[in-house]
Amino acid sequence: MKIHSLMSVAIVFSVIFFSQNLFPNSSTNQSKSQGKKDTGLIHLKLGGKGGVSLNSLQMNYGLTGDYLAADGGFASELIIGGNFLVEVDVMWQQRGGISKRGTRAINYLGIPVLMKAFHPFGKSGTGSVAPFISLGANYQMLQDSHIGKNTDNDVKDSNVALIIALGFSLQSPNNFMDFIFEWRYEQGITDIGIRDVMRTRSHSYLFGFMLKLF
Repeated sequence: MKIHSLMSVAIVFSVIFFSQNLFPNSSTNQSKSQGKKDTGLIHLKLGGKGGVSLNSLQMNYGLTGDYLAADGGFASELIIGGNFLVEVDVMWQQRGGISKRGTRAINYLGIPVLMKAFHPFGKSGTGSVAPFISLGANYQMLQDSHIGKNTDNDVKDSNVALIIALGFSLQSPNNFMDFIFEWRYEQGITDIGIRDVMRTRSHSYLFGFMLKLF
C-alpha cells in the first residue's frame, strides 16, 4: 500500500510539472514575444551528493529490521530544455538489513539514472527555490557483503532498483551553484539472493551541490 501511495503522489506531481511546462501562462508567452531569450536550453552541471539511508531486505519470510548506512558520490545533471533534466550519479551505496543472523551489510557501486522535472519559484539571476520530482532506475554492482564480521556469499553480483525522489534545490544568484535536499525511495526489482529470496529496499536522505559548467 505504501508503494502504491508513493506512485500516486509521483503521478500527481508529474502531471503538475508537465502541465506547467507544456502549457505556460500568458505572461510567459508575452515576455518571450517581447524579445527575451530562452535560457532554458541545454546546460550541464556537475557536483556531489551524500547522506544516510535507512535500509531493509524483503526476504521470503518478510522484511528484515532497518539498517542505517551511508550513501555518497558524484552527480551530474543535463538540462534538456524547459523544466526537465536527466541526472546520472555514480555513488557508493550501502544496503542491507538486520535479522536473527545479524546485520547484513551489502556494499554497491551504484549508477542511478533519473528523469527530473522541476519548477523554480523566484526571479532568475537573483536566487530561487525549485521543488522537483524524479523517476528512474539504479544499476548496482556488488563490491562486498558481510554478515557481522563474516563474508556473505549469498548475494548476486548486481542489482536493479526503481527510484522515486522528491526534493528541492536552492539556486544561488546567477544560477552558478545549486544546493540540493532530496529524499529517495528505492525498491529492488531483482532477486539478489543465491539461496534465499532477497530484494533491497531503502529510504535515502541526501544533501548535495551542483556547479553549472555551461
